[in-house]
Parts: sequence; C-alpha cells; structure tokens
Amino acid sequence: GPVTVGHFITATATDANGNTSEFAKNVKVEVDTDGDGIPDNLERNGPNGGDANLDGIQDSQQSQVASFVSAVTGAYVTLKLGSSAFPAPAAGAAFANVRPLDNPSPDDAPGEFFGLGLFNFTVTGLSVGAPLVIEATLPAGMTPTNYFRYGPTADQPSPHWYNWMFDGFTGAQINGNRLTLNYVDGLRGDEDLAANGTIVDPGGPGFNPALVVTNTLNSGTGSLRQAILDANARSGFDFINFDVGTGVATITPTSNLPTITSGV
Repeated sequence: GPVTVGHFITATATDANGNTSEFAKNVKVEVDTDGDGIPDNLERNGPNGGDANLDGIQDSQQSQVASFVSAVTGAYVTLKLGSSAFPAPAAGAAFANVRPLDNPSPDDAPGEFFGLGLFNFTVTGLSVGAPLVIEATLPAGMTPTNYFRYGPTADQPSPHWYNWMFDGFTGAQINGNRLTLNYVDGLRGDEDLAANGTIVDPGGPGFNPALVVTNTLNSGTGSLRQAILDANARSGFDFINFDVGTGVATITPTSNLPTITSGV
C-alpha cells in the first residue's frame, strides 16, 4: 500500500540471484516540502529559528536554501543559491538531494582534517553552461583552510581528491565561516562534467589536522596543555580530539591551562 509520513520502511539489498543482504535499514518517511532532500523538521530546527539566511522565509519552504546537520559534529551548515555579490539564478533553479557525507575515500584523503564532514548536493534548473554561486555558512567561528572535492576532473576521469580553491574562474573563496562556492555548469567542480543545466557537487571544507590528546599529563607531547598551545600558535579553526585509552580518564592540571585564543 502507499507509504505515509511518519511510518518506517525497511530496505534490504538483493542481487540478481535472489541473495538478500544481512543488512537491513529502517527509514522513517519525512515531509520535505521544498524537495531539497532535507526533511522539514530538520530545517525548522536550524539556525535563526529555521530561517538561517534571515530572509523572512523558513528554509524548509524554499528550494534555493538548505540547512542540514554535519555528518560528523551534528552542527548546522546552510547552503544558499546566490550571494550578496552574485544574485540567485532564476526561480526554476533549485537544490535537490542535499545530504551530509562522511569521508568517501579515507584511505587516500589529503592531510586536511574534515572536521565537519563533507556534503553533497545537486542544483537543477540552470541554463546550460551557466555560472552559479552558492554561499555556504558554517557554524560560527569555524574558519577552514581549504576546500576539497572528491570526484572526476577533465584530466582524470576516475574519482580522486583535489583542492578546489578559487582559480579565478571556479572554486571556493573563504571569508571566516562563510564560503563562496563558484561553479560553471560542466566545468571543474561539477561532478558530471557536462554542460546540461545541472551541477552535482560532493565536497567540503578542510581544516588544520586535528590535535590529539593522548595522555593525562600536565604538559608535554600529547597533553591537553600542549594541544591548546599548538592550537593558539596556528591560524584557522582547530579540532582537539582525545585518545587516552579505554575507561574514564581524568586530566588534573597542576597549574592553569593556557587561555584559548583561536577557534577550537
């Protein structure tokens, strides 16, 4: 029968020989009024009471804005077609299939740390070969150092990592926690590499490699004190992770820890 909102469906994978996977996933059916791929209830819980770009319209009700939670931290990221310097495209252009991504290829990932994970989206309804600007707003205080994509390029058709910073034509520009993503349908940064009125993008911001606390000592390599000192000494936002073994670990500094002077 028909699937109704609020009900759960179970999905399994079956091959051509009728073998069914042992994995089964329960999926709850949600309302997505604007068709961007993000359920209304997630967008309503986003920044500024569900109106992340403060235009007076709920993000869940407009297909040119999408707010969603990071696959890694659960913090919100907002994408908007157009920017203050580059107007949004015609009304027919819209986000679709927006979703957060974990690392698609960790074995050969670049040295940057994808502390917010990555995100994937499609923009449809563009003029063939048209330019497009998307403004991405990250959580307050989070300034990345780079923007990377994972996918094909004209000179290397198999998916691979590449730095997608602005080259004067396409790529990402960073201004604090706001990113300006510059596309041209069919060119570098458009995964299908086809001028077809649709842009497909899996990518995300790269941060400084994470600083890791590995012991409970007062100071020295692997200590929380040293991690804070290292974070203060470099630019950009930093992540401090803890890997001090199993069980409960207590860090008891013998003197005040340094003041954190940069985004952590």
